Amino acid sequence: MAKLVRDTINPKQKAFIESADMFFLATADEDGQPDVSYKGGAPGFVRALDATTLAFPSYDGNGMFRSLGNLTLTANSGASAITLTAGGGGPVTAPHREL
Repeated sequence: MAKLVRDTINPKQKAFIESADMFFLATADEDGQPDVSYKGGAPGFVRALDATTLAFPSYDGNGMFRSLGNLTLTANSGASAITLTAGGGGPVTAPHREL
């Protein structure tokens, strides 16, 4: 099974991250309460400066500054870059399941 959590960014991951038009940033406040936020922009808006550092612009989304505020309080953070694709240009859908 592949390890899903990494402490460093390798060259292949760097290329993937820097081509992404979005990623999710997870942080925690000083009490350990988690927060996850969407970050988006044109491909290249997020850069891997080295094997352990990501740089991205801070847009004043909802004005709450949770991501950057949490990062100033604690180093507990993580990022996930993903791509969403659909064959033939159609919509991306997920199966619906009745609960």
